[in-house]
Amino acid sequence: MTTVRNTQEFQAALSAGVDPKTIRVGYAGNDDVTSRARMAERTRCLEIYRLAGKNHPAMAARAIDSGMSVEALGLELFKQERRAEQEKTTVQAITKRWDEGKPNNEGATQRGPATVTDITNGFQKR
Repeated sequence: MTTVRNTQEFQAALSAGVDPKTIRVGYAGNDDVTSRARMAERTRCLEIYRLAGKNHPAMAARAIDSGMSVEALGLELFKQERRAEQEKTTVQAITKRWDEGKPNNEGATQRGPATVTDITNGFQKR
């Protein structure tokens, strides 16, 4: 059995007359490459945890499990924050609209914070 680790070794074995059925493919990497790969993965996991672990632990766990890059996770977190801001802005706009024209008990328009009841009553009247 002949073990080859790359294409050049494979071609050399064939040129030397080794039967292709007896060639075994070994790992191309050595301990240094494996060590660097392990360190890179540890660094990726640590950076993901630093970016999202405290405030978004489930999202960080999914990113680590899926092999997502730190940059891709950062983009997802940015998009999530933007959606939350847009939802907050929408709720504020609706609340402001109801604040501006809420009648009081005497029928005069008053200003003040709208309640959920005010808003739902307004929709029911439409």
